[in-house]
Amino acid sequence: MDTNRMMRLFYNIVAPVYDLVFGARTSWSKAFRKNLVEKLNLKKGYSVLEVGIGTGANVPNMFDRVGREGRMFGMDISESMLKKCKMNMEKEGMRVELKIGRAEDLPYENSSFDAVLQFGGINFFNDRKKAIKEMFRVAKPGAKIVIGDETIPFVKTYEPVIDALPKTAVGTKLSFDGRVIKFWVLDTSKKG
Repeated sequence: MDTNRMMRLFYNIVAPVYDLVFGARTSWSKAFRKNLVEKLNLKKGYSVLEVGIGTGANVPNMFDRVGREGRMFGMDISESMLKKCKMNMEKEGMRVELKIGRAEDLPYENSSFDAVLQFGGINFFNDRKKAIKEMFRVAKPGAKIVIGDETIPFVKTYEPVIDALPKTAVGTKLSFDGRVIKFWVLDTSKKG
């Protein structure tokens, strides 16, 4: 099954109402997202990629940390989500370089980013292992890479992700968070 194609169609349909329907900007979501972004250890001037940026709900937290001297990049499989993200970022006065693409074939050069974030899509990628390999490829040595998704306690959706980590992954930690919905978060670094 081509889940990338299915997800692209789904997100193209729901993009106009995504933030409202899925609570991407509610107080509990904002608190969770702030904690998620803190795991990236961002600094002023960093270059950051969010794979599956969606409507840009994580960008304000990242932008606060990298500042105007930093560079924000976002990639998504859905044209409509990128359009909504662009509108949201223009309202917030934030500049993000957006590209359409698949996580399994990131349109960026090797060792381009100080940090890489992917949250909320990894469970639906056609090839998780290839997507993770791509995230490590575009990360600079020493970069933080944070990957996470929704889960329920007895479904261990994070196990295939852990199994797919390359040998260059160091300091890997798995944590769980969320009051309303449970999330797993894998926090790791690319060996320097």
